[in-house]
Amino acid sequence: MNINRNHLRFSLSLILMAFAACAVVQAQDQSQPPIVGSWQITVSSVAAGPQFAAFPGLLTIHADGTVIESDGANAALPFAPPNPFCNCTLIGIDQGHGIWRRVGDRKYQIKFLQIAINVDDSSLVLTNTLQFTVDLSGNSRFQGPGSFALVDGHGMPIQGFSGPEQIEGHRITVSDTVGGENAVTIALNGGAGVFPIGANAFQVTTNQIGLDASQSRSSSGSALTYFWASSPGFPSAAITRADTAAPLIQLSTKATYQFTVTVTDANGSTATQTFTIQYV
Repeated sequence: MNINRNHLRFSLSLILMAFAACAVVQAQDQSQPPIVGSWQITVSSVAAGPQFAAFPGLLTIHADGTVIESDGANAALPFAPPNPFCNCTLIGIDQGHGIWRRVGDRKYQIKFLQIAINVDDSSLVLTNTLQFTVDLSGNSRFQGPGSFALVDGHGMPIQGFSGPEQIEGHRITVSDTVGGENAVTIALNGGAGVFPIGANAFQVTTNQIGLDASQSRSSSGSALTYFWASSPGFPSAAITRADTAAPLIQLSTKATYQFTVTVTDANGSTATQTFTIQYV
């Protein structure tokens, strides 16, 4: 049998190139998406949906596309009748399970389910499905809109228990300093006309103010990055230079506002400070 050696060499080269391309794809697939990790979250209502008090929670996002969640609104405590869902003693299971996927540049969809059961016979009373689309800011924060919907044990919607909401998350990190203290220490000061009135609380009489976190420090001595944001559930405010140590904030009306500043060093260590501003 005659074999064209040049043709054979060309075919083998194509096969080797294909294997190499597969290896590159596999190596890329093994890289860890930035959303992966554990997060401290807050879920809160929006003006267009049912109103409820903002509640905290914990969310762990795994590289395999799964999610585990727990929160303060679904505590594993029994609720005796009467309750809105059954003529029984109800208990919410304090751990939700779900999935996530990437839908854009640093944009992700997160979906998880929570359940509640009848304590007497362990039958399913309701399922709550929560879904959010979040944008990841830097490496330490995400936020975005979402929705929740409760259905009974037969899959029928429970009237009055569904609608839009929103979520905000801050990454949980391990400190790199001795003694377990944060590697990043935030020092927050007000500009002209911003008067301290207590721990992490200020009072102002004008609607445009300046803040300053430039005295914040990292135990490693590395450079810092900053992110300022309004807290959900409070009046909105316009923030310019939100990625600097000294933002400008425009308040919309006389009220109490809440904000967060997140400071991250070059090693990925981070700290977040919540504070209020009273505009009188």
